[in-house]
Amino acid sequence: MIKKHGKLSIEGGVLNAPEWDDAVKNLKDGDYLFTIANTDKNRAMNKLSYLHSVVLRTVAEKLADKTPAGQPLVTPSQLYRYFEDLFAPAHTCIINGKEYEYLDLKSETSAEIGAVTEKIAQYVERKWGIHVPTEEELNTAPYYQMYAEAYMNQWKGYWSEFLSRRKELNKDE
Repeated sequence: MIKKHGKLSIEGGVLNAPEWDDAVKNLKDGDYLFTIANTDKNRAMNKLSYLHSVVLRTVAEKLADKTPAGQPLVTPSQLYRYFEDLFAPAHTCIINGKEYEYLDLKSETSAEIGAVTEKIAQYVERKWGIHVPTEEELNTAPYYQMYAEAYMNQWKGYWSEFLSRRKELNKDE
């Protein structure tokens, strides 16, 4: 359960966090978790949201319509891995003296995520005949509702699972 949230600042290496101090002094003995994040905007989040909530969801739904009965349906998560492997830029690092290549689309810049998303949309249109609405099309009446619903539902499974875990933890207490 979230006990307190707020903002803190560091100036000249000195912590200025009256909200933090107030929150901590009122906590009962026990273990707590905390998260610290900067206030920079995550420009890639909009592109990732569009990729997951619109592009991959649309492709998964359209593929489901073409999937023979009895065959498992492809999920947006599976499509993400598939397209990451096809289109994401490869990075390299050295591990124990050997070069290792990896893909990490979610850590790319907004421009790179946008470029990969565009490649995915072109690919599925050309190869599979699936039209994915562009971000501009989403502002038109037929698509706006679909995008709004997708955006609202993107956390549905996460929050459901989170609340279930919290209920389990509360039973143990």
